[in-house]
Amino acid sequence: MIMYRRLTLIPLGVLVVIVYVAMQYIGFGVLQLRPIDHTSLISNDAMLKANISISVHGPYVYIAWYDHANGSIVLASSRDGGNTYKSNTIKHVDNAVINGVVTKGSSVYIVWQSEVDGRYDVFLSRSSDGISFNTTNISNNRGDSTFPVMDVEGNMVYIAWIDSTDGDTDVLLRISNDGGYTFSETVNISDNRGDSESVAVDAEGSSVYIAWHDNSDGTFKVMLRTSHDYGSTFSDTIVLSDPSMDSGFVSMVAEGKDVYVAWMSDTGYESNSIYLRISNDNGHSFNKAVLISSDGISVPLLTSDGAFIGLTYIDGRGLIFATIASYGVVSSHDIGIDTDANAITKLVVDIDGYTIGMLVYIDGKDIGKVVYIRGDHINGFTGRSIAYANADDLSIALRGNTVYMAWSSKVCVGDCSNVKIGYHLIVGDEEGFREHKLT
Repeated sequence: MIMYRRLTLIPLGVLVVIVYVAMQYIGFGVLQLRPIDHTSLISNDAMLKANISISVHGPYVYIAWYDHANGSIVLASSRDGGNTYKSNTIKHVDNAVINGVVTKGSSVYIVWQSEVDGRYDVFLSRSSDGISFNTTNISNNRGDSTFPVMDVEGNMVYIAWIDSTDGDTDVLLRISNDGGYTFSETVNISDNRGDSESVAVDAEGSSVYIAWHDNSDGTFKVMLRTSHDYGSTFSDTIVLSDPSMDSGFVSMVAEGKDVYVAWMSDTGYESNSIYLRISNDNGHSFNKAVLISSDGISVPLLTSDGAFIGLTYIDGRGLIFATIASYGVVSSHDIGIDTDANAITKLVVDIDGYTIGMLVYIDGKDIGKVVYIRGDHINGFTGRSIAYANADDLSIALRGNTVYMAWSSKVCVGDCSNVKIGYHLIVGDEEGFREHKLT
């Protein structure tokens, strides 16, 4: 299963100052980051996003971002495991946001949103070689279409997004059964009178699962629909959360017949609670909700590699990684970052085998810090700062002993009405860390 998951937790406001110092990792020495003074000035506002996304499959490495200075979507690609890269302009567009990249062999799929005639549409750029791309307007309607998510399973490509064409917001879906060359008609998955948001999609074999939160009845609830015929038909909507409390910001993974869904609920206290429900029969039924934390600070993140399921979250204790058994037993492990849990504002996670890799952004008074954490639930975790920066987005891919880490940064100029945006990539293994300048 190859899957893109949205991993950013809490978006920051306009960032003010950036100073790069150095990056380091245990035993691998220090590499100086290059300055980004040569980059063009970008007009700054609260909506300016500098998203970046990375995907790795075998020797193929792809990193996508939006070049604000030139108004273009850019892809850096490697065919030798990340040793060398070539950059390719995919398309010139206005105000784009990269939402995810999925790699399957040499094929690559980039899902993004961009402004068209004063509204936002969802697009897919697809290539079989990472060089020549075809782009499809997936949403193509009169309302705003935003926050797309994508999963690729074999030749099946599933893209879901949030759409406001009818006044409220709905979860819409389109499906391709030929690797993204053609797509089905749009399916309204939520199809109700309230606002449906924060969609997650995961495909496993012929099954596809779509979860979101919705407030049609006045309270936000976590909802799920399933299909077991490649999306040709879907089950009725089921409510997974307690209908008496606001719940949402769902994370989901499916492995074999097991489906794991986690979310946050407002229990009326200062902190939120994190819950988990598990199905062992392809989503036909779910066990009772398991309370993971009653002191949750961040959105929970589910990740998996085969039968190994991990749940990462932040609560009053700090950064926590929990292993989850299919029958519902949860074992939590404190990562041990020496920082205020509330200062962790961005987090991405990947799992390879039983090894966990995390990229964390810790907000600071004048300057933030990007930290790489690696380890497992048996031997523990270690972490080191790799950059002092005001990071706007993070992305990580862990493959064996090699880690691929990408992030974006903003530098205010003068009174901060303009910024410089930089995109950065580090590849690390036993031989050391190598920085690749993307912009």
